[in-house]
Amino acid sequence: MERVEVILGILAIVALFVATRLYNLGLLPLTGSEATAISWGLQAQHARDWSDWLVAVREGAQPLHSWLLVPVLGLPLDRVQAARLLSVSSGAVTLVLVYLLTRRLFGRAQALAAALLFVCTPLTLVHDRFAFSSALLGAAALLVLWRTLNWCEQPGGKSAATLGLALGAALLTSLHALSLLLVIPGAALIWRPASLRRWWTLANAYMLAGLLFSVVYTDPFAGADEGAQSSGRTAPKLATGSSVEWMTSTWALGKASRTYLTEPFFVLLGGGLAAAGSIGLQRVLRKLAEQGRGHGRGTASRAPAWPPERSSRTHTLGNGVGHTNGRGTTETVAAAKWRGLGVCSLWAAGSAIGMLAGESAPASADLVFVAVAAFPVAGLGLSWLAASPIRLLEIVTGLAGRARPAASWRTQGATAGTVLGLCLGPAAVWDWSLLTNPTTVAWHADSQLGSDRARYIEGQQSGYGLPDLAEHLREAAAHRPIVVFTEDIAGMPRDGLRALLSDTPMLELAVSPQGVPVAARLAQRLGNSYRAASTGAMLFYLVSDSRGGATERTFRDKNPGVRAVKSVVKPGGASRLVLYEIPWQPPGNDRWLNPVPRFGDRIALRGYALTATTYRAEGTVEITLYWEAEATPAASFTVFTHIVTDDPGQKIGQLDQLPLGGGRTTTTWRPREIITDTYAVQIDPNAPPGAYRLIVGMYRFETLARLPVSLGSDPLRDSSYELAEIILTSS
Repeated sequence: MERVEVILGILAIVALFVATRLYNLGLLPLTGSEATAISWGLQAQHARDWSDWLVAVREGAQPLHSWLLVPVLGLPLDRVQAARLLSVSSGAVTLVLVYLLTRRLFGRAQALAAALLFVCTPLTLVHDRFAFSSALLGAAALLVLWRTLNWCEQPGGKSAATLGLALGAALLTSLHALSLLLVIPGAALIWRPASLRRWWTLANAYMLAGLLFSVVYTDPFAGADEGAQSSGRTAPKLATGSSVEWMTSTWALGKASRTYLTEPFFVLLGGGLAAAGSIGLQRVLRKLAEQGRGHGRGTASRAPAWPPERSSRTHTLGNGVGHTNGRGTTETVAAAKWRGLGVCSLWAAGSAIGMLAGESAPASADLVFVAVAAFPVAGLGLSWLAASPIRLLEIVTGLAGRARPAASWRTQGATAGTVLGLCLGPAAVWDWSLLTNPTTVAWHADSQLGSDRARYIEGQQSGYGLPDLAEHLREAAAHRPIVVFTEDIAGMPRDGLRALLSDTPMLELAVSPQGVPVAARLAQRLGNSYRAASTGAMLFYLVSDSRGGATERTFRDKNPGVRAVKSVVKPGGASRLVLYEIPWQPPGNDRWLNPVPRFGDRIALRGYALTATTYRAEGTVEITLYWEAEATPAASFTVFTHIVTDDPGQKIGQLDQLPLGGGRTTTTWRPREIITDTYAVQIDPNAPPGAYRLIVGMYRFETLARLPVSLGSDPLRDSSYELAEIILTSS
């Protein structure tokens, strides 16, 4: 192809990619998986320590996706659309790699065809527009393939290092990438067997990838049963997995591929992979056997070319240098293409096995991991079919090798247009429905993979209608403080509200365990939600369930007197979101302080609860302190609660201890977190009746130096704060 034609083709594909990925980017409803990923990214964005960066690991996932969400969530955009920009960016990287890899293996025309298929395929379009990790995993897997070929041609330390970095990134994205550890040597055996003579450099790449992957083990929960590293199958499980399970999963993924690749493309891709894989691997093995028999002769038998080639040019791999095989001789274009077909087929097959080997059932999003390696093969097949009807006729009739008339540019153009229309026409219809009205899309539904329509549009994990409810809550919070409760289950609606409403002024998000009344949860006096509720904030609870479902019935039974204020029915009518207002009377013994006393420059005492102010000798003063860290303290401080007279040093009761009895030292307090800290101070039985002062403060145990206490700009004497007056009676 002429250089100008290639440039125009690239520009057209890039424009089509940008248009299809960014048009109506926020139209698709927020899903539970997206919301969870965004909540992980927000926690990492406001990280208190390293454990906040590894929250995804504790939830059974790999952390790279949530790490990359941190910078995009800082953009001045809607959070959902900002998070989806990461998937769009990952798709752009994959597009570039598809073009470069296909050009390297098969040529420019084939690269343009593969890139066009990548842009138009519904599978990639869907997952480039959702904030899933699947697009990132596809980019990482294709980058590993690119660097593997580079290492095969130059098996040195530098190429091994870049391969190790790419493989480490893939492993930090998903454990499906473990299958690449076995595929890489096989790809090297097909592409350039001689590279394996320097196997130690490949071992160094694996060691570097393992070093990057080991970051997940810096979290103490990584090795636990519920951690991320237990989510993949072990070798015994792989060996003992039932054939029925493997066959049903494979069949389910095949049906999902038929949906998201569209039938013409699925036939082209699946048939091409199967034929190329079987024939190509046979040719490679035969070639290796011939090399073994003819070792030392300095010549190589020449395999017949496919597709039929008239040229004896050497394969340039896109860099102007002929491809050299393992014996130092130069290959023809056709021979190099056969090796490329073998590599892509092995890569796709290995990725599919790694996906099926997961402990959890595969989802349709996992297909991206497999499909990215198949696009070069599909591009080769599409460009070959569209090149000339005469060539197609030769293959069908078996007349290859005879003289054929040259096809005119009109004939070639008509053929190319017909092939592209057949392959991309159904995909274009599917894509247009997705971009304009996702509820009309023919989403995949299967008993093995589940229904994507339920997952993305209609089910309980769909956030359809959630932005409207979030806007209603923002308007309520603009006039009065509110607290919004949800069930403490990952996904919708808990993480959806976190994604949309975190950091909203005068709005606190809280959770309540399943089946626990909100009043009982508040009675535990935990966190910012209790502080806001006890000072008059309105209380809401958001339920995601079918109309009259078990979750909604349980909530209403456990919380009598609630009132539904707003509901949104999702498409299909099978599920809905309901916002309830909860009546609650705060206890009368809580007092919230204004102005707020500050201890040092990082700790504030927001309030306290005192059961009584009049006691007898031998009595116990029970007090609850509500601390808030404005920033995480750098040192551990001991809290003292003293009952004193006006004379310095005269005490009738004293209790000094670490917060929560040592369960939450000040170095573990998170910014804006309310710490509920309870003390029981025993009164001296010999204390005379009278009025006493209840004071509180903090000090370093190592030096006994007290933290200075201030009220506004005024420092307080004795570095303590007086909470209340205690009256001691004789009877």
